[in-house]
Amino acid sequence: VIHARDYMPLCIRAGADNSKQTGYPIGTVVPVAWNNVTIYLLAVSQFDDMNTAHSSKEYIETALISLLEFYNVFGQGNDIYIPLVGTGRSRANLSNKEAVDLFEKVINENQEKLHGKIHMVVTPNIGEELLVM
Repeated sequence: VIHARDYMPLCIRAGADNSKQTGYPIGTVVPVAWNNVTIYLLAVSQFDDMNTAHSSKEYIETALISLLEFYNVFGQGNDIYIPLVGTGRSRANLSNKEAVDLFEKVINENQEKLHGKIHMVVTPNIGEELLVM
């Protein structure tokens, strides 16, 4: 598990505009406290020299496992709400069904890390789509 306080940049390179750029390793978890809620930011993509994000099914799986490992250590049995990861803007190009299947696979293979309820959060239209499948 990579925690923000343990952050070591994945790489430092010159961007297209010769600026120095750093990256977090896939699976880095950054907790952010806000209004009595902790939000976990999760690195699921890597950026190229043009600052374009790239992800894959393997990156998403690695990130979800890392999140569960972080939750195992710091979650204190509280419920966790995870959005559907790997579709849309993540650029992993997973369909909603593929993302749900991957989420279920990771959960099933990592049961020992779960000490509270895990809720998958989807928009109403995706929820309706998944109910039809």
